[in-house]
Amino acid sequence: MVGKERQTPPELVLLQQWQETIPLLGSADTEGKATGARAAVRKNILL
Repeated sequence: MVGKERQTPPELVLLQQWQETIPLLGSADTEGKATGARAAVRKNILL
């Protein structure tokens, strides 16, 4: 029922927003590392 409720944007808008967000989720520092690895290193937690 995407787009049926006033607060839910159309499916195409959601898809575009997600596709623009994906590149922001990683960086050169996190490439090839497990999720949360960088934060754990900063806190001196051994994985």
